[in-house]
Amino acid sequence: MDLEKITYRMKLALCCGAIAISSWSGMRAQAESEPNYREAVLSQIPTQIVFEPPTDEKAEDTRGGASRPAAVKCSSDEATDLPLTSLMPESNQGLTARGHPTFYVYVPPTAAKRLYFSLKDENNKGIYQSIIAGPNAAGIARVSLPEDRPPLEIGKTYTWSVGIMCEPTQTDMPWVQGQVRRIEVNLGPSNGYSSATKLEAAASYGKAGIWYDALSVIAELRRSQPEDSSLAEIWTNFLNSAGLEAISTEPLLE
Repeated sequence: MDLEKITYRMKLALCCGAIAISSWSGMRAQAESEPNYREAVLSQIPTQIVFEPPTDEKAEDTRGGASRPAAVKCSSDEATDLPLTSLMPESNQGLTARGHPTFYVYVPPTAAKRLYFSLKDENNKGIYQSIIAGPNAAGIARVSLPEDRPPLEIGKTYTWSVGIMCEPTQTDMPWVQGQVRRIEVNLGPSNGYSSATKLEAAASYGKAGIWYDALSVIAELRRSQPEDSSLAEIWTNFLNSAGLEAISTEPLLE
């Protein structure tokens, strides 16, 4: 892995994103006083955001890996075309600049009432575990590392897992997992920025190969504006670019 090349690429993408965000802010202010500029402002909003892996290396795709990989579901549940799946690129590895990232997983129809989340460090030591309420319907669920927990350390790689706690007697929990590595970069826009500015940031993250942050920004915009067809298209195209076509049109759950 050429770390210098990866670092340069990430800095370049984020720098370009910062310039675009700055330009957008100026255009937005002008648009508020001069309506003729509104069309120009709208033209700056990204309409397609793609994920570009930070390296050419390919790891074995284990997004659907589980104790029973053929099903990845509770034995009492009906068969489904879409098994429990982590929202990860094909390498099953992803970068983040956030100390408390959010993880996404597709949960198929299940009678189970609970999910199990686990985060382990490079030495397989448990960092955080939680039992959370399972969704009432099939869809894409999110699990975040709580803000009151120690943040991920920069330069370290962690493994996270989500399992379905099958009931009442099944002991081999279906689960999926992914890896997350925190890097040190300037995240740019916060939650206080406009949707367009956030999309500019997401485009920069995707180009730089920063999977979790690009995914989270688009997901939160999609969740906050579920009727926006443009955001739905951006979300679908982003997942498709990472090889997640099978679940790119599945609903985001609360």
